[in-house]
Amino acid sequence: MLHLSDDAITALALGAPSDRSAHLERCGACADDVSSLRRTAERVRRALAEPADPPAAVWERILREVVPHE
Repeated sequence: MLHLSDDAITALALGAPSDRSAHLERCGACADDVSSLRRTAERVRRALAEPADPPAAVWERILREVVPHE
């Protein structure tokens, strides 16, 4: 059995419409790849939606660089 291309798997994982559902029903390897990429994409979406505050030491270093020293 031929597997889907990396581009097709990525497009499916990101929610693009496709006529490849029959292939995914027959091919566990491609279905697993799509599922794995969907989980990864969701983790990235969540991480980007909730930006982390940098540690205080980062801000202190930035301030040392941009505030003139007297």
